[in-house]
Amino acid sequence: MSVHVSKSLVLSAFAAAALVAQPALAGGIGFWGGQMDTDTFGKGVVGGGQLELDAAPWVSLLVRGGYASGFDDISLSEAGFVPGVNARRVFDTVGVNLSRAQIEDFAVAPVEGGVLLRLPAIFDVIGIYGGAGAGWYFLPGFDIKSGDRKVSVDSVTDMVGFWALGGVDVGISFFHLFAEAKYVSAKKDGETFDLDWVRGDSGAVRADIDLSGLTVLGGVRFEW
Repeated sequence: MSVHVSKSLVLSAFAAAALVAQPALAGGIGFWGGQMDTDTFGKGVVGGGQLELDAAPWVSLLVRGGYASGFDDISLSEAGFVPGVNARRVFDTVGVNLSRAQIEDFAVAPVEGGVLLRLPAIFDVIGIYGGAGAGWYFLPGFDIKSGDRKVSVDSVTDMVGFWALGGVDVGISFFHLFAEAKYVSAKKDGETFDLDWVRGDSGAVRADIDLSGLTVLGGVRFEW
């Protein structure tokens, strides 16, 4: 037992020494919110957090995660959703009128990563930056509703897209405020959403989903 403990202590000491010897990466964390505009579902409210790590002078790596909801309620036909045969039977059984059905409670959970270029700050206070990268956009589900009748679509699917942004940062010491505009390009044709209790192509709702659009947001970040 004592030998085992001694070995553990030695290994822990080496690990701690290695961590201390590693130079700490400069960077920061941030929180933001704003409006996300999409081609298919209109406008929604988005918010989230980010981690930024300096990779080189003026260059940093960015990782973001968030959640967007509150999109416009649009008709099933306007969104281009096409139910399969069994899906139509489900709607008929529940009492959802497809000609009047609307998509409600649509949400998106974006996870994005990329590279930022930050220009030297003017008067050490005002900075301009830009960047680009890729993202994964998870769609956790939504409701198809007609009157007081609805069918929930709970299947989780995801899309891959790309983004580019530009922004302005104002900060003193470690505290910064920022505002930016970001364009997202994310489209997936023939996406399939399974209904609650029906599986397979005939029990699904198909659509061409286009999340492309402009996101305008503002936030706060803290540097270390």
